[in-house]
Amino acid sequence: MVSTQRSWLGRLGVGSLFVATGFAAVAPDPAPPAEVLVPDPPTFEDAVDEILTVPGRITFDDPLVAHVFSPLTGRVVMVRAWQGQRVAKGEPLAKIESLDVDPPELRKAQADVIAAQHDWQRQKALCATHDCRTDLDAAADRLRDAKAMLAALQIPCIDLEWPCPSGATYTTSSPLDGEVLYADAAAGRFVEGTYSGAMAPELFVIGTLDRVWVLLDVDEVYRERVKLGASVVVRTYAFPGEAFEGRVEWVSPQADPLERVARVRCSLANHDRALRPGMLCTAEIAARPSPP
Repeated sequence: MVSTQRSWLGRLGVGSLFVATGFAAVAPDPAPPAEVLVPDPPTFEDAVDEILTVPGRITFDDPLVAHVFSPLTGRVVMVRAWQGQRVAKGEPLAKIESLDVDPPELRKAQADVIAAQHDWQRQKALCATHDCRTDLDAAADRLRDAKAMLAALQIPCIDLEWPCPSGATYTTSSPLDGEVLYADAAAGRFVEGTYSGAMAPELFVIGTLDRVWVLLDVDEVYRERVKLGASVVVRTYAFPGEAFEGRVEWVSPQADPLERVARVRCSLANHDRALRPGMLCTAEIAARPSPP
């Protein structure tokens, strides 16, 4: 009977079960796999800036200079300032004799304004005692016409000197304190005036070169990658071994329709006055990398 039960348990594999259970009780648990840290992939914002090398040129820093033209067409009769000379605001630069203003015609227009003013005042006094609205309106119209004629003959905000045998003379003056950086006025030279509608020549440039602008040409493909404040390293052909550092201060909102480039501007300190307007240069701009 016993041998029959053991053989039955053997057929069920109970003996093997006891051995497996006992082995499981004494065997140590397997060690968990070591955690592997996988770094996050770099994002576009974390990417390193790329360097764009673009051509450019040195120009005047516009807020620091003033360009002087003659408002009148005429002949230069006297020059009082020369290139390299220091001038103060309001100091005379050159005197120009002009035929643009006819003295007799101008004086007649001035007299017409005075007469029309008196007539309007007289009509206004008469209207205080009786109805003369029509006469007062007519006097006001004559006064308006006379003032319009005088305004058409006068050149506003300039100092015309009388008398002049052939017309009037006008003295150009410096609009600010500074140095005469450019002078192209010579006694006897005939110049066009800005009021004539012609291409008036530039007679003087007054200002300082302690700071200059650099205008760079960036291909329109890269315009959106150039941001305000980006670092700029400028190298000139005149000084190949030197580098001048600045920051992007302005990016043109549109591209040049012919050259398909966007203008980018930065300022450079120029205390030793080594950099001169008109110099050609190249610049390295730290630009955002192209998106993946």
